[in-house]
Parts: sequence; structure tokens; C-alpha cells
Amino acid sequence: MLTSSPRPRSQALEEVLQTLDTGITARSISSPLSDALQVKDSASKALKYMEDHKYDRVVVADGETTIGYIDIKNLEKLEHDGDTLLEKCVSTFGPDLLISEETPLPVVLHRLQRESSLFIVGRDGINAIVTPADLEKQFMRVYAFGLVSLMEQVLGQLMEDLPWDVVAEEILDESERRTYKAFFKGKESADAELAPICYACLGTKIKLFVKRPENWKLLGDSKRHARFRLMQIKGLRNKLDHVKPLIAGHDTLENLDATLDDVTNVIRILESVTEQT
Repeated sequence: MLTSSPRPRSQALEEVLQTLDTGITARSISSPLSDALQVKDSASKALKYMEDHKYDRVVVADGETTIGYIDIKNLEKLEHDGDTLLEKCVSTFGPDLLISEETPLPVVLHRLQRESSLFIVGRDGINAIVTPADLEKQFMRVYAFGLVSLMEQVLGQLMEDLPWDVVAEEILDESERRTYKAFFKGKESADAELAPICYACLGTKIKLFVKRPENWKLLGDSKRHARFRLMQIKGLRNKLDHVKPLIAGHDTLENLDATLDDVTNVIRILESVTEQT
């Protein structure tokens, strides 16, 4: 009887990451295009329309045919010449503004740092738009949650040998610690359960992880640096858990992009170690 060999964990990991990238794409978070402005519309009419709807860019059409777009920054320069027709200031779509429906979210994040909005090209031409506001949509949060959860799982795999009482001592909340201890006390067979570390929250996992020099050295040149990287990821997890904006205040688009990039990097670093154990 032929049996298949189990896949290496690193291969399974890459498949999960690929599934996230191909399953949740630019199309998942895009917004429908606003009604097109016409080339014979005046700049003043277009500016009022865009200000009223808080649009940065709007497509411009000649009849039924989309010919380009107008940027509100360009219209603001024409504020004192409002009778100018859009045909005089319409811009054509450059490659930096166009993405496909299947573009992975990390690429969308990179591109949005250079452009305030991106137009999505489907089978029938330009059919949607993505702006930083779309990054708050549910599919973006599902993508981020999937990455962070995968990292937490790999993080825990490096500490599966820790007994439950050691894990319990790192749980700060007294009520949570008491519940955790009660769960494990009196259990006859630890083999029937997941490793104790799996029942701890991400913050506790991080505390225990950086206690071991062989662990924190994987993620930085100092314990402080390794902890900082992991706490940045925990901060993202907190936003997801408490449904807080991903981009707000000091938490910029650039910070979100960097954190998601680092989640993937940390996953690959930790998985390379667990593959050897």
C-alpha cells in the first residue's frame, strides 16, 4: 500500500501564506467607482462634487468611454478659473495607478504609500478603486488576523516543552491566572491536550519567548529589539481584537505595511527553527 510522505512544515506554511495572498486580494477590499465626470464638465463643478463626496480622484469619461481621471489637487489649482473644462486637465492612467483585481494586499499597501488611490483593472476595463480608507474593511482585517494568528502558532511551537505552572506564573491578570491553573490542575494525561503554552495569550507567549536567549537571538541583536518586534505585532493584534482602526494618529499606512511585512518575516524565521527540531 502506497502512502504519501507528510509535507515539511515549511512547505505547509508557504501554502498557507500563499492562500492568504491569493484568497484575499485588491478586489476583496475595493470600492465601486464613483459616477464619472464628463470631459465637458467645468472644473468648478468637478471640484464641488469631489469635495462633497471626499474623493481624491474621479474617472473622467467622454460619453460612455473612460478616458482618464482628475485629481483634486489639480482642480484646487484651478479654483480661480472654474470655467475651465475637464478636457483641459484630465490625466491619463499611468502604470503606477493601475493594479489587477488579483493583486495581493501587501503589494496594494506598498503602492498606496506612493499614490492616494489605485484603479483596479478587470476584464471589462477599469471597474473599481482602492484608497487607504478601504484598508479598514473586514477582508483586510481577516488577512491581518490570519497572519498574526499563524505567527502566534509558530511562536508557541518553540515553547511546547514548558510545563503549565511555568506558563501560569507569567500570566499577570490574577483572574486569568487562576482560571488557567484550575484548567490544568488534576489532569491525569497532558498528552490528551495541546501544549500548555497554546492556552496562553499572545502577550504571555512573548514574555516567555524572550526569556530564552536562544529565542530572542532569532529576532534581533538584543532581547529588547526582539521584544519590540513582537510587541509591534501584538499591538496590531489588539487593534484587530478590539475592532480599532488600523490606521489612525501615529499609526500610519507605512507602519501598518512594515508591521505586516515583519509578521511574515518572523513567521519564516521561527518556522525555519521549528523545522529543525
